[in-house]
Amino acid sequence: MNKTAAKYLTRIHKWAGLILAVQITLWFGSGFFMTLFPINDVRGRHIAQDVQLSLTDKSLLPIEIAMTAYDGRLDGAQLVSIAGQPAYILTGNNGEQILNANT
Repeated sequence: MNKTAAKYLTRIHKWAGLILAVQITLWFGSGFFMTLFPINDVRGRHIAQDVQLSLTDKSLLPIEIAMTAYDGRLDGAQLVSIAGQPAYILTGNNGEQILNANT
């Protein structure tokens, strides 16, 4: 190996070590932060808002119509909130399918 290649590899090694050291430091710091505070505060569940949805809401697509969109044998349907929007989760032999409950 000549001097130029050794110098080039040394420089790459130093930069890779610096990047890796920053990554490990951030990883260690975030883990340390999570140990300092109660786990419920870290998870942020106290900030999230519970969205109450009702199947009797007139603006929702009727569940019967939503169920016809599933290809295959339907085993169950559930009304949930995804990103603040109502959605149906249809489950059956072809897996899960998520539909917007407004449209």
